[in-house]
Amino acid sequence: MALIDREKLKANSCGDDEMLVELVSMGSSRIDRATTELSEAVADKDWDALSRLVHKLRPIIFYAGLTCLEQDLLRIEKNSKARWELDRLPEQIEKINQTMIAAKSELDEILSASG
Repeated sequence: MALIDREKLKANSCGDDEMLVELVSMGSSRIDRATTELSEAVADKDWDALSRLVHKLRPIIFYAGLTCLEQDLLRIEKNSKARWELDRLPEQIEKINQTMIAAKSELDEILSASG
């Protein structure tokens, strides 16, 4: 099952191949740093940092076509900010990280196919 919504990615790039490559590159490069930062914020129980990180990550991930995470990221952002269900955040972040790592492979394939 594909994680990247290629139709959304195509729409976000307005059919412009250069913009598509830019969005895919941005999403792919951000994933590595994001997984580390999210894990560190959870390990440190720094809920404010987690909320900020997710808030900044959401649009990048969305524009890169990883729309399947949109609702999960929004919930994590709200819960970490409001200090709700904090005991569930480590598991949720792990799931997000695993999904992003798998999606990075798809993004890298799209980049390779784009030339």
